[in-house]
Amino acid sequence: MLSRNFLLQVTLASLAVAAILGIVSVLIAASDVGSCMVGSALLTAAAAGLLIPLSALARNKSWRRAGILSVLLLLGQYLLILASIWWHQLEAWNPGLSTHDVQIRFLLTAVALLPTGLMAAISLRGLATSLTSLAGWIAAVSAGLTLMAWGVAIWGDLVWQRFPFPEEHWAETGLVLGAFGALAAGCTVGLRLTLSSTIRWLGVAAAVLGVTMALGSIWLVPAHHETLFVAVTAVAVAISIANPLCIPTAAGATLAVRRLTVAALIAAAALTVLTTYLKQDVFVQLDLVPRLTLACGIAATCGVMATVILLRLNQLPALDLRAEAPVFTNITVACPRCRRKNRIALGEDRCQRCGLIIRVSVQQPRCPKCGYLLYAAQSNQCPDCGQPLAAAPAVPTDAG
Repeated sequence: MLSRNFLLQVTLASLAVAAILGIVSVLIAASDVGSCMVGSALLTAAAAGLLIPLSALARNKSWRRAGILSVLLLLGQYLLILASIWWHQLEAWNPGLSTHDVQIRFLLTAVALLPTGLMAAISLRGLATSLTSLAGWIAAVSAGLTLMAWGVAIWGDLVWQRFPFPEEHWAETGLVLGAFGALAAGCTVGLRLTLSSTIRWLGVAAAVLGVTMALGSIWLVPAHHETLFVAVTAVAVAISIANPLCIPTAAGATLAVRRLTVAALIAAAALTVLTTYLKQDVFVQLDLVPRLTLACGIAATCGVMATVILLRLNQLPALDLRAEAPVFTNITVACPRCRRKNRIALGEDRCQRCGLIIRVSVQQPRCPKCGYLLYAAQSNQCPDCGQPLAAAPAVPTDAG
């Protein structure tokens, strides 16, 4: 991976080239070629600057695959925008060349790569843990389908020139697949650890029903069941956001904020459906229900951001829950007779001061059903298989 200093040097050199070319182009009234060169230099500087944090992300063990994908997507966007900058020059050099608005298509493709690439990178991170593996697969498939639909919308009429091509339908299809795919992924975060399976799969079912209704309205007959569509979408949105918030990783103020946020989400979803259903009702005409809906939405949004900040401030030390358990050979304990701290080998050993015989054993906290390592688990269920646990095990400390 490219070093930070090298990328900084590329950024500075590109900015210098852009400044020199820009000044020369202005002073001598140069042609569009000078403008293209300035734009290319500025684009190179921006790409090199963005590569600095992405390269650091790729060097992080937990985010390596996501970081590498992000770097590749950035390079792809760089090439697309660079092609867009220079494409019209081909038409100037070869008047017989028909561009078919290719310059704009390059730009639209680069824009389409941004949300789908971000979704794909997050999905790769989700695939690394058992709690988010299913969500990662759903997000990855959704991102791929969304990019395909948008690609067809942008370039399809060049491939199928003899047929009428509903490019707006394909663009709307990509938007629907991406949005409802993200909702379904959010509903499956934290398998067997957050909300009950029934509620979680209810959110997935609502997302599937919502995408089915939306696609049917786009490609077949416009739907007239507006209230039903709003209802299933509201259910999917509420559960997809509430599900990650309910992962039991903290208590106290954070838990209170999360509960208030979930309550605001439920209220906002219910009021949204009520607003759609009671279009002619006096309460809607007086803007009472829409105002309450907006208030609950604002409260839920602020609650989600506050929860993220609180979890960040109170997070536990990073532990790789999927890694093999370390092999403990000794442990530091205080002798119960003379209070001297001793490095005692597991099994049987003696106090170095008074000779007291001390027997020590260490047992990894594992799920009795599937063997999942239960470090830092604070739920009464196994995060991997859902097996009820007698008590939340404590994180062992001071072991070597």
